[in-house]
Amino acid sequence: MTMLHVPPDRCSTPLLTALCATDASQVRLDDTVREKDQVIATKDLEIAELKNKMEEMSAEFGEMLKETLEKMKDSVEVTSSTFKNDTGVPVIRRLEEFNIASAYGAEAKK
Repeated sequence: MTMLHVPPDRCSTPLLTALCATDASQVRLDDTVREKDQVIATKDLEIAELKNKMEEMSAEFGEMLKETLEKMKDSVEVTSSTFKNDTGVPVIRRLEEFNIASAYGAEAKK
C-alpha cells in the first residue's frame, strides 16, 4: 500500500488532517522498525562473537585436558617403572619388609 505524503502545512481539511496523522504514524513506525532492526543486527553480531569465543575456549580447554592426560600417563609410567626393580620383588613384599623393619626400629629405640 503506497502512502500519499502530505506536507504538514497543507493539512487544513479533515481529510488532509487524517492523511497527515496517518503519514506521521507511518514515519514513526518506519523509524521504530529501523531502530529495532539495528538492535537485532547488533545483538546477532554479539551472539556470533560470543559463539566464536566459546569455541576458542572449548578448544583451549580440550588442549589443556589432553596435556593433563599426557602428564598423568607419564607419571603413571614413571611410578610403575619405579616399583619394578632388578630383583623382581613385588611391591607388597617390599612394603611388608619396610613395616617389619620399621617395627623393629621403633622397638629398638624404646
